[in-house]
Amino acid sequence: MEATIIQKNDTPTSGQFYFVYSGELGKGSFVEYENNGKVIGRVSEVFRLNEYFENAENVSESAEDLKEKFPVDEWEVRIARAEIMGKFKDSMIKRVSSSPSPGREIDDADPERVEKFLGLDENGLNLGAVQQQSIDASVNMTDTLQKHFAILAQSGAGKSYTTSVMLEEILDREYAPAILAVDPHGDYTCFAEDENYMQDVKVFNEKDIQIAVNSLSAGQIASFFTGNFSGAQRQELAKVFSALNRGENNDFSLEDVITRVESEEMNEKTKYALLRKLNQLKAMKIFGKSNRPSSKDLELGKLNILDLSSMIDNQKKQIITAFFGKYFFRKRRTGSIPPFLYLLEEAHNFAPEKTPSASKHVVEKMAREGRKFNASIGLISQRPVKLSTTALSQCNTKVILRVTNPNDLDHIKTSSEGITSSVASQIPGLKTGEAIVMGEAVNYPTFVDVRERRSKESDSGEGLEDTLKEWKEEQEQIDEDVEAFM
Repeated sequence: MEATIIQKNDTPTSGQFYFVYSGELGKGSFVEYENNGKVIGRVSEVFRLNEYFENAENVSESAEDLKEKFPVDEWEVRIARAEIMGKFKDSMIKRVSSSPSPGREIDDADPERVEKFLGLDENGLNLGAVQQQSIDASVNMTDTLQKHFAILAQSGAGKSYTTSVMLEEILDREYAPAILAVDPHGDYTCFAEDENYMQDVKVFNEKDIQIAVNSLSAGQIASFFTGNFSGAQRQELAKVFSALNRGENNDFSLEDVITRVESEEMNEKTKYALLRKLNQLKAMKIFGKSNRPSSKDLELGKLNILDLSSMIDNQKKQIITAFFGKYFFRKRRTGSIPPFLYLLEEAHNFAPEKTPSASKHVVEKMAREGRKFNASIGLISQRPVKLSTTALSQCNTKVILRVTNPNDLDHIKTSSEGITSSVASQIPGLKTGEAIVMGEAVNYPTFVDVRERRSKESDSGEGLEDTLKEWKEEQEQIDEDVEAFM
């Protein structure tokens, strides 16, 4: 590419310049020039100008007529705008404080220099390819996971697909953390059906999941009801738990707790309210005498999936999320289990910004304190505005796919350090499978084409036409069976 910096719109400055070029150049490409070090710029827009088509009088004639009369094509000029990102000097990245001179020649940036400039790791998690570059978008696993990450996108933009790519990268590594994924729609259960991953995956569905009652406390049960649990109820329940823990059989069940409450002397209104709540928990059928999954299930490089797709009760889902998050975080703090990643799909339902939730406090606590103990959080959401700002702001790496809702965009901006107006303005225009990676994992916001996944895709998102066809075929079969019976 031949290119020269020009004077246009009060540029060049220390942050931006325009240049004319020949050849092919795309938005998002990287260019460089020499100025006491190699200055790197990223192309933010490309234009084509032609003086013959500036005036309405000229354009009133057809383009073909103009081409016959004048050398129109020879007057076409290609112009690009570039944002200055920084410069390499003495193997260090430094801020640029001076502007380039008009007339300075620039070149395509060296791919190896771009890779170092963006802070990519050739041995990292390969999410795809850096746009307009022949380099992999491989991010360092420690930088990405240890300080938490979020994958944000509107429905249909590819957030679950991108999450699956990241899971593949983690599972394929020689050294990888244990993973516990909360999966409300069964998006990731396909890993258990893939011959390349099934040996490293366990799926716990509604019938498998169990919470050991003797692992609970009165305070934790109170938190399941998000403020709708009086101090008197909590005090009486604490007495019951204390008595049961002191007994000969401390392997007690929820039925044992209910029986003990019924036999205790206490205010009748308190007893009635307490029994009503305990029976509400009993009806969920998730409480027993052991935990499933247990500490033994969290092994390095293994994926455990809490498949909540058959559950309708949101409180039930939040209780499961809250308990296992707190339980395994406590185990990790004492060194009883290996480092692990707690992955939350539809995270806005488990740590909502405004509405009460049984799991919100646990998610926020892990987001604030988990990095010290290598207990990582991954938040996946299609409604960032509904996701706790406290939790989202602690995710130091964000993978953002297409988001068009203005409220969601504003929430992303306020909870993300370093996001510029230029980057934010490009989020709504991202195509499916295009993402911006920003934060701890990269030095600068990086536009990525997410790679194709290697694992089997979930069929949980069956298309409308396929569903309609299947329904019609089933109804026709029923009609045929009835007619044959008659």
